[in-house]
Amino acid sequence: LLDLIQQNDYSKMYHREIDERKNFGYPPFVRLIKITLKHKEENQVATTARAVFELLHPLLKDRLLGPEKPYIARINNYHLQQLFFKLDRTNEGLQLKEKAIHELQQLMLQKEHKSVRLVIDVDPM
Repeated sequence: LLDLIQQNDYSKMYHREIDERKNFGYPPFVRLIKITLKHKEENQVATTARAVFELLHPLLKDRLLGPEKPYIARINNYHLQQLFFKLDRTNEGLQLKEKAIHELQQLMLQKEHKSVRLVIDVDPM
């Protein structure tokens, strides 16, 4: 890739990158959804992240990755946890995404998880 940058061959660089994204299932060929949870207490964010995993895993199965701490695990005194899932760009994928987000919203209304901030990012990066 660096050799293509040095040669200013942006066309080849684009085609190489787009082929890799297609082969490994990354946007724009699939939907990548990142769920970030934030809380001032590390134990609370970890507990909620585990609850999110247990809620979504039966629905998404091996499409769900995490929870895990991101590379930068604390920002402005908030501890972070992340989960990711990939979905096809089909009607079935859209229905799964809507169902997962609806169930996630219901979970976050529960008393023990209400203080945790939730951020959903579709096709991050």
